[in-house]
Amino acid sequence: MAEARKFGCRAVSFTYTEPVVFYEYLQDTAAHARAQGLTPTLCSALYVHKKPLRELLRDVRAVAGSLKGFNEDFYTKVVGCQLAPVLDALVTVKEAGVWLEVVCLILPGVNDGRTEIAAMCAWIVKNLGRDTPVHFARFVPAYKMKELPATPIKTLEEAREIALAAGSRFAYLANLPGHAGTSTYCPSCGKPQIERLGFKVLRNGLRGGRCGGCGGVLPGVWA
Repeated sequence: MAEARKFGCRAVSFTYTEPVVFYEYLQDTAAHARAQGLTPTLCSALYVHKKPLRELLRDVRAVAGSLKGFNEDFYTKVVGCQLAPVLDALVTVKEAGVWLEVVCLILPGVNDGRTEIAAMCAWIVKNLGRDTPVHFARFVPAYKMKELPATPIKTLEEAREIALAAGSRFAYLANLPGHAGTSTYCPSCGKPQIERLGFKVLRNGLRGGRCGGCGGVLPGVWA
């Protein structure tokens, strides 16, 4: 934590290696980080029971939950687990009042069906709320899935359109640096407020969580 504060970091994130695997270390570190004035965030597939998840959420302030698809057959054959516990965990995070964003990696020919994406988006809006951001991430062939091509940009754009049509106010594209779909737009006036390039923020027009143009509120963790 001393190194994080030394470099002016305001948050620490547990990601890439599934954080649930080192749950006890994660729990202790998140509590310590918050005590030091840092904001703990979590990126997880959320395959975890409700009780330990609720305990963890006492100190974690924001969660990016990976929803890898929206049918049981896909989760069983490709992911190797069940879908229902993940959906329950997403709802648990939302009920805890912790900021939640949903990430879905789109695999060409595997989980990219328009009907499935529409059903997923409808579920997100109904159960997590229209202000819960959803990110459609581009797949790049690697490791055990080198036989699949990269996700077509058009497929991702269509997924974002489906989410917006379902009522989502914040739908994004990921792993597409420079694409307009990676920016945050004010749902009131439609003007871009946070413009990004990869992991870099090129411009932040928000003022205290409000649109710099019309003054509309954009929910999120801004401080």
